[in-house]
Amino acid sequence: MRRRERFAVQKSGPVRPRLGSIDSQLDFGLRAERPFECTIPGTTLHFASQDRKAASSITMRASIHDVLLPPSLSSLAADPAPRTTWHVKVGTLCNLRCRYCYEWDRLADRHRLTLHQWRCVFEAVRAYHHARTCGEGHGVGTTIVWHGGEPLLHPPGYVRDVLALQREVLETALPATADIRNGVQTNLTRTGETLALMVDAGFHVSASVDFAAGVRVDAAGREADDRALRNLERLVRQGARCGVAVVLGRHNHDRLESIYDTLDGMGVHWLRINAMFAPPTDAPGGDLLLAPEEVLHTLQRLYIHWLQRGARLSVHPLTHALRTVLRECHASPGTGQSPRRNVRFVVHPDGTLTGQGGTATPSERLGNIFTHRIEEVLDSPAWRSSRRRADALRDRHCTACAHVGACDGKPVLEHPHVLPAGPCPVESRLCTWIANDLAPGMTR
Repeated sequence: MRRRERFAVQKSGPVRPRLGSIDSQLDFGLRAERPFECTIPGTTLHFASQDRKAASSITMRASIHDVLLPPSLSSLAADPAPRTTWHVKVGTLCNLRCRYCYEWDRLADRHRLTLHQWRCVFEAVRAYHHARTCGEGHGVGTTIVWHGGEPLLHPPGYVRDVLALQREVLETALPATADIRNGVQTNLTRTGETLALMVDAGFHVSASVDFAAGVRVDAAGREADDRALRNLERLVRQGARCGVAVVLGRHNHDRLESIYDTLDGMGVHWLRINAMFAPPTDAPGGDLLLAPEEVLHTLQRLYIHWLQRGARLSVHPLTHALRTVLRECHASPGTGQSPRRNVRFVVHPDGTLTGQGGTATPSERLGNIFTHRIEEVLDSPAWRSSRRRADALRDRHCTACAHVGACDGKPVLEHPHVLPAGPCPVESRLCTWIANDLAPGMTR
């Protein structure tokens, strides 16, 4: 077995209070008999070998967290304000044919929500926001995300009419201080008046880009990512609030670090990594699926890289996992109080309301908000059954998890899955890995 070398670490520069230690596995080629200096954002580390007989070139493990967590993460342990997110599938029409798309069978359907149906959506949003604010106090936010299909295919006049209706239904009935946001999930291969209207209205723009050839293509087989990145760069320069959603699979799992660097240099606000799950369609992307172990190792590599670069860009699920661990560090022993949970609804083009993932499987249908008020849906047998299923999932996966109470349970509720009983195979292990590095022996 290779002997592990010992190093003295001298810190200089604006070093922040220690939050723990992490063996970050930074690989440096150096001569062990000579001092070595490494600059990490916010400080400088000086390494000097304690073993003069060491080999002339070695791999060194450095402790970043002994020095700092970047300033961007300083408030991460605090509970963020809970939000309700409404993913509104305005229609399924799309100009791309992504290999893993869970709407694969409906991408040519030109049906979209009518204004009357949008009114039903906004009335449900208004009622649920009011009820949750009354029940949980101020600080509860709501986000309405235009989803698809491709939302930018809808004509400008349609978008104007919908936004005018939103102002009529929401802004005239909720307090001026109500935290209501709009967003759009788009392949961003098109620009024009529709996108300009959304940006001018303050939409957060999330662009779907995978940084891989042959996966995100249009109906003629032409690549989409380059167009999306050019348009994203222009949006960022214009001051729009933008982020990127990457579907993690076999096509791009070996390049997340370079993807992060590209987006960080571009100045986007967030990166969301969604591990691909098997879509319930005939989409031809099943060969892109990764095993949980592969997803975990990919996220571990990115976590190290993310901290090295100063963690300026918010990255899901890394931010969620680190928040869970820091919440454990700061919690009083025995409190076991779970954070306030975010809530997500998906509105499908036919009015079906679901509460999990992007599918409308019969077991997850809560009701139809085009035919029933949200108050009726939330008092229905389907809603109560959904709550029982969510509780059963938490019992099945969270009860035995070392991070129960600090985690909000989101990883086991976010997407449809059939996982073996026990802690979730990726996020729980990612949290444990981070926790062991932050404070060895901390986990239960």
